[in-house]
Amino acid sequence: MPLTKANKTSFRKGNIPWNKGKIGVQRPYWLGKKRPNISEMARIRALRGGKSGKCDECGGEIWLTPWKQKNQKHNFCSQGCRTKYEIENGTRRGKNNSRWRGGLTPLVLQIRHSFKYRQWRDDIFTRDDFICQKCRKRGSSLEAHHIKGFAEILHGNKITTFEMAMNCEELWSINNGITYCLNCHRREYGHQKI
Repeated sequence: MPLTKANKTSFRKGNIPWNKGKIGVQRPYWLGKKRPNISEMARIRALRGGKSGKCDECGGEIWLTPWKQKNQKHNFCSQGCRTKYEIENGTRRGKNNSRWRGGLTPLVLQIRHSFKYRQWRDDIFTRDDFICQKCRKRGSSLEAHHIKGFAEILHGNKITTFEMAMNCEELWSINNGITYCLNCHRREYGHQKI
């Protein structure tokens, strides 16, 4: 018999929806009772197609779904065990990270995010007593400005690697830096005030 508009909706009439009379988030069947232990939960889940296993870090019992049995190399009982395992074995750092693209961070960003650069900035702020040297305003939005440009120093000394930049005396000279607030630093380059 072909499906008509009347036939499509008629099969639903008289059926009671599964959530009729239930309020809020559906809770596990053991709520209000003592929670079953792991072995009992594993037995219940095994009926659904999985099996229990061991945590790779602490050796505790865990539940493995069929998908985890096939696709994962390591199994953990908690995020804490996973993090501890990754730190100890270095599985997610550097070349072992799944997003590693061969060290593509530009040289300029490597230099600007280095400890030596942060130290250079702090030395300039301390020398200038955390005061903008143009408008004489003491503020929180301070920036360290290179008197001789950062790019000029890199190109003038033919710096191509991070190690060469760390050894360049001109780049880290405190006499080549000055403290500006954000607005004065923008005016220095011809940008408008914020």
